Amino acid sequence: MPIKLTNISKSFNGNSSNKINVLKKIDLEIQDNDMVAIMGRSGAGKSTLLNIIGCLDSPDEGEYLLDGQDISKLSNSNLSNLRNSKFGFIMQDFALIEDETVRHNILLPTYFSRTKINTSCEDLAKKLGIYKLLDTKASLLSGGEKQRTAIARAIINDSKYIIADEPTGALDSVNAEMIMNIISDLHKTGKTIIIVTHDIIIAEKCQRVLTISDGHLD
Repeated sequence: MPIKLTNISKSFNGNSSNKINVLKKIDLEIQDNDMVAIMGRSGAGKSTLLNIIGCLDSPDEGEYLLDGQDISKLSNSNLSNLRNSKFGFIMQDFALIEDETVRHNILLPTYFSRTKINTSCEDLAKKLGIYKLLDTKASLLSGGEKQRTAIARAIINDSKYIIADEPTGALDSVNAEMIMNIISDLHKTGKTIIIVTHDIIIAEKCQRVLTISDGHLD
């Protein structure tokens, strides 16, 4: 099983009186080339779950197996290398370095990669319609251009898993549709896509729609 979460729990504020149990004994299996949407109200735990899947955070309890490997057994260094090689991240706020060029932002994951990159930045930019913007600073881009840059950055390492946290949340309807078409095309190439979204239209483009409520996944 490529992604298998068993009895995953996560809380914040430790043992204080303000302790918040965000995830409660979550079980989740995701197959290769799945395209899964996770929905739920604000504060339901969607982003926390996504961060655990993407190895950006760790659970308090439970087991996470990624391609058969127990994530909890990895050192911080090995975990960082695994995250950089296997995951591409697309965020609502784009998470670009505003004072750097499109080219620099796209290539950022390659600076930390231990494997040879088979896709050139230029070829990727051409496919996403941002080739002419490669030497433009990210701060000068439109929302749609920023998200296409973020997508290029997410796949430059040929990551197996694409993690998208509200990827269209900051975009108008035209750009949102364009970005989802790009993500759907990535799925057709064999990528495994996991999307957190509030938008039922976006969710309906996925193969499976899961709902998280009160820390439980349905």
